[in-house]
Amino acid sequence: MTKNFGNINKDTPSLILDFSIYLGLAKYRARNENLKQLYA
Repeated sequence: MTKNFGNINKDTPSLILDFSIYLGLAKYRARNENLKQLYA
């Protein structure tokens, strides 16, 4: 039980990090699309 709980705690920060990176990439991609439309 404690071992599994420890693994969850260890993995949670990386999950949050992955999610924030994913959101950042989505924003970056959306901004690039907007720029392409502006300068098209």
